[in-house]
Amino acid sequence: MVRVYHELSQKPEAVSEVRCRSRDCYRTPRPSSSWVVRGRHDARSLFVHRSRGGGSRIDPFAPFTGSGKANSWLFDPVPMSLSAKTRDAVTKTMYAYASAYGRKDVDGVAVLLAPEVIGIGSEKGEWVEGRDEYVSAIVRECAAFDDISLEYGGLRIAADGIIAWVATPFEMTVTVGETVRHLNGRLTAVLMNTWDGWRFVQTHFSVPEGGEE
Repeated sequence: MVRVYHELSQKPEAVSEVRCRSRDCYRTPRPSSSWVVRGRHDARSLFVHRSRGGGSRIDPFAPFTGSGKANSWLFDPVPMSLSAKTRDAVTKTMYAYASAYGRKDVDGVAVLLAPEVIGIGSEKGEWVEGRDEYVSAIVRECAAFDDISLEYGGLRIAADGIIAWVATPFEMTVTVGETVRHLNGRLTAVLMNTWDGWRFVQTHFSVPEGGEE
C-alpha cells in the first residue's frame, strides 16, 4: 500500500482513492500539486516524474513503462550491511540470554527483553506478550526442570538500522530427576538497539516433530 500524505500541519483534506495496477494507492493533494510518498511502494504500479522545482512527484495515473522511470534510485533496493560492531553486540546479547537461561537467572533474562517483547513456542498456548508474561513463562520453565541449558548452532545475523534479526538451530537440554531430554529446534529472534543495548522484541523457539531425543 502506498500512502501519500498532506505535508501541511493543518487538518488533511478529504482523501480520494485511486486504483494502481497491483494495489490500492491513497492520495491527498498538496498546494504544489506534487506527491510525497511514505512507506513501501510497488515499482510496477507507479511512474515518477520530475517537477519544475527539481523535486520528485509520483503520478499514480501514469503507466509504468520500465525504462522510462525518471528516478531509478527510488526503485532500487537499499543494500543492507552488517557491521562488525553490530554483529558483535547482537551476538553478545544472544549468548547473554542463553547464559542467563541456563543459570535460571530470571532477572538476567528480563533485562534483555524489550517491554513489548513477544515470545512464541511450538506447543499449544506458548504465546506470551509483554515482558511480565515472558518472565512468568521463564519462571514456570525453570521450576519445571532441575537443570537446563541452551546452546546455539551458527548464528545467522542480519540488520537494518536499529533492527536485527537472527536465525539459528539450537539444542536445549533439560534434566528432571534421572531423566535427561535433548530438544533440537530452531530459533528466530528480532532485536532492537535501545539506549540500554540490543534487546529482544520477539523470540520464536520451534521444536519440529522428531526434534526431541
